[in-house]
Formats: sequence, structure tokens, C-alpha cells
Amino acid sequence: MIVNRKELADIFGVANTTIDAWVSKGCPVIEKGTRGKASKYDTVDVFNWLKHDGNEDIDLQKERALLAAEQRRKIQRENDIAEGLVAPVSLLYDALEKTAAQIIPIFESLPLMMKRNWPEITGDQITLVKKAIAECRNAVADAEVNLDG
Repeated sequence: MIVNRKELADIFGVANTTIDAWVSKGCPVIEKGTRGKASKYDTVDVFNWLKHDGNEDIDLQKERALLAAEQRRKIQRENDIAEGLVAPVSLLYDALEKTAAQIIPIFESLPLMMKRNWPEITGDQITLVKKAIAECRNAVADAEVNLDG
């Protein structure tokens, strides 16, 4: 199952910082996260890494408990998706990306529309609007999407 860092920490019953420590020791990562985008981990790969490379102390009972918990989470997630209670992250990401692509041209054309409709508007006022648009775009670009719940 592909999960983000928080989900991986929950599955293995450790802190998020422990996951970071594992990664620095060689824990497999499918995709490194970037600002606003979570890292992706395959729980089976991480489990095998812990079993063979990362932690020699995992006992059989803990292995079984971890696998059972992972299977329950997978079934619950599949049921939630099937019932329409949640949507895949990729679907939400695509929807937000398309929305932003439609909004940005509107914002960019706003100063010109204002100048056409109100010719008496000053250059300083137009500059103020452009600055506000730029700040808005930067805020959206810098927004950190919390996929951890």
C-alpha cells in the first residue's frame, strides 16, 4: 500500500521523526516529498527493509500485528473510496490544478479591465492591484497542502 509519512508512522506505531531517521538510514522511499507534496512510501518495502536492514528486533508477533493493521486500513480505504466518502489525492490535486489554471488568467487581466472601465484610475492604484495579485499567486504557490489528515 502506498502511504505518506504520517500514515506510515501510524501503521508502524512510531513518530514522524522516526520515519525521517529511517529514511536517513536507507529506508526505501518511492517519491521524495517537496513543499506541499508528501513523500510516498510502499509499506511492504518499508516492512521488508525494517525486517532485514533497519531493525533486527522486529519479532514475529509484531510482524503479524503490523500486517493485520495494514490490511484493515487498506480495506477501509477501499471501502471509503467505493462509497464516495473520500477521493484519491491525485483527483483532488488535478481539480485544484485545473481551478488555478482558470483563475490565474482572470487575475492577470484584472488590472487591464480596471483601466478600461475606469480610465481615471492612477498607475499607482494599478500597481497596488498588480502587487496584490502577485501576493495572492505567491501565497497559493507556497501553500503547504497537509495530506496527513
